[in-house]
Amino acid sequence: MVWRVLIIVLLALCQTSFAYAQKRVEYYVHTKTYYKNGTVATEPGTSGQFITRNGQVCYDSNRDGFSVDNGSLQLKIQQGSTSKYVGSCYYKGECSYTFYDDRGVLNIEDILGNVYVYKRQTPAAHITTSSLIKERPKSEVVIVNPTTTTPSQKIVSCGVCHETGKCSSCYGKGISPHHAPGIIVQCGACGGTGKCTTCKGTGHYQLY
Repeated sequence: MVWRVLIIVLLALCQTSFAYAQKRVEYYVHTKTYYKNGTVATEPGTSGQFITRNGQVCYDSNRDGFSVDNGSLQLKIQQGSTSKYVGSCYYKGECSYTFYDDRGVLNIEDILGNVYVYKRQTPAAHITTSSLIKERPKSEVVIVNPTTTTPSQKIVSCGVCHETGKCSSCYGKGISPHHAPGIIVQCGACGGTGKCTTCKGTGHYQLY
């Protein structure tokens, strides 16, 4: 009976140790950038990321291994001391994290093909979280203007031109009919336009 209890305790300890060994939190400092266009930039080494690897998953974290919500990557390839994770990270779109554990190097490649080189270091005591953290969308404040009352409109048929839109004096000709034959004078009622001045030639008008 005693041996059975001992075996159970040992198995539990082994499982706990294995689970603990699976999770690793390391600090990497950005040292160089290889851009897709061929240019190379040496970084000042002031920006660093805590990277947590927990089984098949990898993500940016704080010093204690809690995610900073930059994204999550899944293990795709592992050969010896080299392992590659693919997924979402701080850099927009899909990216990959390739760890060269024997050299303490991490290469982050973004969707555009730029490669960010990080080197494993021991963080200073005051560094508690990753330098690069995605901005969270701010809650938008919607300002609602007071509703302006719009007067109701009513379309009314023009009783002057009987919806024809034509001047009731010249019947749309623009020439005054009240002159002797052979004399052409523009209509004084519509100013020669031939349009009804009440509805402006539309045949109706609006009442508010």
